[in-house]
Amino acid sequence: MIRIYPIVLIYNTNTSILRIYFLYLKFSKIYFIFKGYSLVSSTSLPFSLRYDLIRNDLSLVVEKNLDRELISSYKFHLIAYDGENQTGILHVYITIDDVNDCPPKFDQSIYTIKNISENLPIGSIIFQIHATDDDDGVNGDITYHLINQENCFEIDQITGDIRVICLLDYETKTMYRLEIEARDGGEGSKTDFCT
Repeated sequence: MIRIYPIVLIYNTNTSILRIYFLYLKFSKIYFIFKGYSLVSSTSLPFSLRYDLIRNDLSLVVEKNLDRELISSYKFHLIAYDGENQTGILHVYITIDDVNDCPPKFDQSIYTIKNISENLPIGSIIFQIHATDDDDGVNGDITYHLINQENCFEIDQITGDIRVICLLDYETKTMYRLEIEARDGGEGSKTDFCT
């Protein structure tokens, strides 16, 4: 019976190397160190294998930049050979974590709202703005903020609904210009603006 024992995967972002430790073959109660390794996948992989004789470990090297927005996971097999027609297969599934690398993006940069009645009741929604973010989780969670403090309007930070919070008077003011920020929730939050 051939078995690959549990492994420890350690990824170093500075060197783009995923180290694989404790890869041994068990056969007839004797432990053999593998003589050869290969990656098997139905798709192209951004990884290669590197064996270090001094440390006696196998590394999965990241050869290309990983982009979760394009490919969020990889599934492949690591096959190990002992040189005596014995093999072991390790099924590997790698999930790529998201980093906050995409800013929010409004559907358009300038919105024009016409024909708002001065008789509009306080609390009425006059418009809803919308932005998207390709990041995942908190990195893609967007909140909306009014940049200029226009006393007659407020924005719902979650939905983007813009509400009237005062009585509008056409004879006093005929035009309002609102500046709105979309901000994601990730570390080093990214933003977009519209008017």
